[in-house]
Amino acid sequence: PGRFVHIFRPQSPLFDLLNIKYVLVNFSDCPDGNGNNIVCQVVQHPKFKQVLLQDNMAIYQNTQVLPRFFIPRHYLVRSNDAEISSALASPQFVPDDTVILEQDPNLPPELGTGAIKVDTYSSTHIKLTATEVSAPTLLYIGNTYDPGWQARIDGVAVPILRANYTFAAIPLAQGDHKIELIYFPPGLLQGLVLSLFTLLLYLWSIMKPKIT
Repeated sequence: PGRFVHIFRPQSPLFDLLNIKYVLVNFSDCPDGNGNNIVCQVVQHPKFKQVLLQDNMAIYQNTQVLPRFFIPRHYLVRSNDAEISSALASPQFVPDDTVILEQDPNLPPELGTGAIKVDTYSSTHIKLTATEVSAPTLLYIGNTYDPGWQARIDGVAVPILRANYTFAAIPLAQGDHKIELIYFPPGLLQGLVLSLFTLLLYLWSIMKPKIT
């Protein structure tokens, strides 16, 4: 939490990493089709395909958008924000091939391959199926990293790693797996305990006269 990324160039591969599939533009912001603002960049770049036009508004589809969950082939470990930013901004960085971590996952540099299927998805509960994972690897999770997220693989809790500065990843072993991600808001347990204590105190206060 507390981290965010500004991407000013939608033609950047980092934009594809955000899982933004559609972009709404107003042609008034790019009247002649030329310019360097964000709307003009979307209109001009071939990876954005116009799918709807009405009056002065249009919807463009990002044809190179990356899935929210995928298995990369490589990883890099960078220990501080400056190194991570430099690696993400490098022309050699390929988002669907490499993930940048802040701690060593103790995996081979060449990661295994596999397929990921989304079974159920909500803002607080996600179920995935990984199949044909050829060797130990990583599952990239295009959701914001947050300590409130917990991960289980085949019912066993596993650590969640911070990836690509503000997103997440978890290690996967070879084989087929059921993956579950559950979000518990920070402070939820403490809040429940406090609420229960307050309720008990209230019940005691109204029952005390009867007891005495």
